[in-house]
Amino acid sequence: MNKLATSLLISLLATVLIGCSSGSSTTSPGDVVLNISGKFEGTFENTEGNQSGLATFDLQLAEDEMTVSGNALFDDENNQCLLSGPITGTLAGSNLTLSLDDFTFTLAVSSDANTLSGTYARSSNEDTRCGRTTGAGNITLTRS
Repeated sequence: MNKLATSLLISLLATVLIGCSSGSSTTSPGDVVLNISGKFEGTFENTEGNQSGLATFDLQLAEDEMTVSGNALFDDENNQCLLSGPITGTLAGSNLTLSLDDFTFTLAVSSDANTLSGTYARSSNEDTRCGRTTGAGNITLTRS
């Protein structure tokens, strides 16, 4: 009887340990994918202060949960630098990098994924579309 009780106890303990280990998983904050699909609206302003306006980003997060695509619409009186058009990029944790023409947007995504804020900059200044501006500035967008 002692041998039977020991065998049952070992079997029970093994079952409990297997059950506990297979059903649990831990995730770190870096593993959480922020859903940034949707429409975001806000404002932008050139660092030289000579251009500002409204911006709308309509974004779609791809199934790989890293690739982003969509459209950007910029509305300002001068329309010197930022032109509307297709936008693409990548999401890595809470860091979103988007490209449109020769502009790169480096944005932080809020923990609730309702705010995008950061900077933009042109990779070149060869044309006169921006006049003598740097083509760099700040942008803040909220989910609409």
